[in-house]
Amino acid sequence: MNKNYEVIPYKSHKEWLELRRIGIGGSDVGSILHLHNYGSPTSCYFSKLESRDDIGNESTRAGHLWEGIIRQTFVDDHGMVIFTPAEIFKSKEHPFMIASLDGYGIDKDGIEFVFEAKYTNSFELIKSLATGNIPLHWEAQVQHYMAVTGFSYAIIAYQAGSDHHAEFRIERDDDLIQDLIVEEERFWGYIENKTPPPEDYSKDAQDALREKFSEVIDDTADLSFLEDVCQKLARNKEKRKTLKIEEDTYKTRLKQAMGNFKRAVAGNYKLTWSRYVSQSFDTKKFKKENPDLVEAYTVEKPGEKFNITEIVKETEE
Repeated sequence: MNKNYEVIPYKSHKEWLELRRIGIGGSDVGSILHLHNYGSPTSCYFSKLESRDDIGNESTRAGHLWEGIIRQTFVDDHGMVIFTPAEIFKSKEHPFMIASLDGYGIDKDGIEFVFEAKYTNSFELIKSLATGNIPLHWEAQVQHYMAVTGFSYAIIAYQAGSDHHAEFRIERDDDLIQDLIVEEERFWGYIENKTPPPEDYSKDAQDALREKFSEVIDDTADLSFLEDVCQKLARNKEKRKTLKIEEDTYKTRLKQAMGNFKRAVAGNYKLTWSRYVSQSFDTKKFKKENPDLVEAYTVEKPGEKFNITEIVKETEE
């Protein structure tokens, strides 16, 4: 086996979870690069600094259940052995890069390859896969694995729903790998310096921060060093307000011109104005008339409110 890496064995799921914190794994890459919406640089950052229980979700549990089936289907179809190492591979050249493989194989020419099993029941993703489009985070994940192992290609075998199995062969892309190394090294700098990644716009980042800092200190922090960021945020808030006023003004003018018409055209633009009556649930009335039912079916969920206002300084007369 190629020795571009060192091998770190583990004996339990708990040990595996702890080892994932020693570097950036293939499944972290999509979060770091904003390639999907179920992870972010911020949540990945916190996962490396703190031990956490692997709660998972319905999708990850389904993926684990299907992994063995997908692997065995590939073995049956191709007559090749897929090895499933209880080990983490750590790059010697770039020690911040690690790989926890679903498996690896050796083809009839004696060439080693990465094996990655995927399961999805997402209609949109299944439709995209049917046209030969590989999700960017899948591609980045296996290129990361090839960077760590030195292997020259990867096989992604996937199960779409319960009745469609297919495979993609991904060739090693050294240019893409170099880009990944640069981005991952930059991200690992945040870990080493214990500095959260600053440019994270994702909803997942907001959720991760709310969870991390859930215990509120009722006092005032001095963020004078971030006054420029506050200024930009306050300006953007005012811009949004101005843009909303402009948007509503334009809509009013166009509706006035359309009158009773449902559709209109204006040069290269097509307008549609639909009027309808919607139904809504009278929550206030229901709470008043059925307090016991409201209490029985009320669930708590985390929330937050973030606001910024400019401090108006008094001027001396």
